[in-house]
Amino acid sequence: MIDMAKKYLLLFVKVIILLFIVTLQLIISDTISKSTFNSTTKSHFFRIPPPKENITFCSRVKNCHKYASCLTCPFLKNCTYGEKYSVTCIPLRNCKVKTPVKKIMNCKYCYQTKYKIEHDCAEIRNCTSTSVRLVRSICRVKQNTFCLGRRVFYQNIRCHWTNGYSWKKTFFISIIGGGFGAERFYLGYWKSGLAKLITFGGLGIWTTIDLILVALGYLGPADGSLYI
Repeated sequence: MIDMAKKYLLLFVKVIILLFIVTLQLIISDTISKSTFNSTTKSHFFRIPPPKENITFCSRVKNCHKYASCLTCPFLKNCTYGEKYSVTCIPLRNCKVKTPVKKIMNCKYCYQTKYKIEHDCAEIRNCTSTSVRLVRSICRVKQNTFCLGRRVFYQNIRCHWTNGYSWKKTFFISIIGGGFGAERFYLGYWKSGLAKLITFGGLGIWTTIDLILVALGYLGPADGSLYI
């Protein structure tokens, strides 16, 4: 009877060790696959040249003089930075109105304009929002801003994007189904979620740790986005 109990105990220990190894491998696999996907996406993006400014809309609008992209302005390149000047701009050929118009130009290059005030940048996805590293984005100057140089350019900005993941929902799922890895499945960590499921939440220890990580915001979506 004692020998039988020892055999079952030994079998149980082997199963626990096996589950621990599988869990560790799945967690590492989750991390590596995410990192590889992000680095591949970023390296591909860096090889893309800046796009040309789209001026096809100029032929469809009635008031071309309201859009900086539809005007050709003789800017003074020897002007004083930050000073405002009056310039006479000529509409492009595809504009319906051909009358020259005077505009106020702020002497600075387009890449020196203020982010979100004078120019907007495209949202970069598949990057880690919690990282302090900057990511490269395509930026376009707003149509009411007149500046020197290219109106479409690259700029390094903070990664800040969302993909519909709710912190409140994640925290609620972690409380209700954390023992079965529900919050990890929801966030996209399906491999570590599976490992958590077959180990019953690491016998409660892993569940408690994940609950704390979610509460503090350290456990976020696997795609690197921010909570909404």
